[in-house]
Parts: sequence; C-alpha cells; structure tokens
Amino acid sequence: MITGIRRVSLDVSDMAKALVFFIEQMDLPLLREIGSREHTNRWEMGFSVSGTTIAIEQKRSTQYPTKPGRVTVAFETDDIEEDYQALVARGIVFTSPPTPDPFEGTMACFEGPDGVMLSLVELKDP
Repeated sequence: MITGIRRVSLDVSDMAKALVFFIEQMDLPLLREIGSREHTNRWEMGFSVSGTTIAIEQKRSTQYPTKPGRVTVAFETDDIEEDYQALVARGIVFTSPPTPDPFEGTMACFEGPDGVMLSLVELKDP
C-alpha cells in the first residue's frame, strides 16, 4: 500500500543557483547530500520542513539526463511488488520495473498525466 510521499524532486541546470535559492533565500534546512560536484551520476540535495523531502537534482547520466524544470514525485510503499502489480493491473505502464536503488531501496518509475514523472519507492531496511 502507498503510505506517503517520499519526496518531490526538481531537476535543475545550475545546482549552485538552486542551493542559494533554497538555503539562503528560502532558509530551508539541508538534510542530506547524495553525490557531489564530482559525482559521476548525480548530485542531489534534500530539504524538508514537514517530513516530505524536496530534492534538487543535477544528473550526469546519459541514461537519466537532467531536464531542467522536470518534477518527479516519489511515493513510499511498504510492498513495492504488490503495488507495482496492482497498478499494472489498473493500466499503468511503468518505464522501469522495481529495481534496486543504492540510495533508496527499490524503485519503480512511471509517467502520470502530461508526462509528470512518478515513482514507487520501498525503503531499504535501516
């Protein structure tokens, strides 16, 4: 069952400008950094004030390139296989099946209305 919204991710073209905006102008607390300026696949910064994370991402992968302005909403689930099968049965077409993710646990991606990127995430055990 989907249990909540894990995060809302925003693709940005200039991470330095985005950091100034979220940290200095909006005064949001930085929760985590995944990767770094030198990381080969992606650089992500996470902010939260209520439990749901806002992540800003700059990807460097040719498989998943940065598309400035793209928004992705990740939904948490306690059983990704069950939810994946239920959503497929309801006609949702996934762009990737449940796949291990080194940062999250297991993730499956699909598109919503108007091409909005969505994903299911089952967190790995702490």
